[in-house]
Amino acid sequence: MWSEIKGLLLMRLFERRKDKSERLNNIEKNGVELIAELKDVKKILRKQGILIEAFKTDVISRIDKKEVKELQPYLEIADNFFHLINSFKEWQELSRGHSEAVEIVWQKMENLLSTVGLEIIRQEGLSFDSKSHETVDSISNKNDSPVVLKVYQPGFIYMGNVIRPAKVQIGDMPIIDDKPIVDACRGESCD
Repeated sequence: MWSEIKGLLLMRLFERRKDKSERLNNIEKNGVELIAELKDVKKILRKQGILIEAFKTDVISRIDKKEVKELQPYLEIADNFFHLINSFKEWQELSRGHSEAVEIVWQKMENLLSTVGLEIIRQEGLSFDSKSHETVDSISNKNDSPVVLKVYQPGFIYMGNVIRPAKVQIGDMPIIDDKPIVDACRGESCD
């Protein structure tokens, strides 16, 4: 009888071990499948992340292009004012009072442009910057540190990005009384 009970107990123990072994095998198999599925999901998420980033960049680019198009009237007004003032200067030398009045109007124009995120590039006497200036003419003897001598067409910066570089003449810093003109004018243009 003990041997029958012992036999039954051993059989049940063996069956339980076999069930446990099968369950462990199933768990291991399911774990491997789950890991493989997680790797696939991770790949898909990476691809979707790349696609979403590309979509975001495209949308931002389109918005920026649309916004720049909407800014066209501001650019035209600033261009026209710049060329009007330059034509006055070419026709006749502006008096000190007229020059001050023009500068006041420029300040108001720049304030208006800044409300829509625009900055105008029109200063003469500054160091040449290839990001914001496009050289049209050069009269420089030494090309190590040219300055902007004349602005032919103003440039514009929108939200920190140059949307049109200023077309300029570059050259060496003019000297008056052994001082560069920029120093003599306290960092401003000496028109």
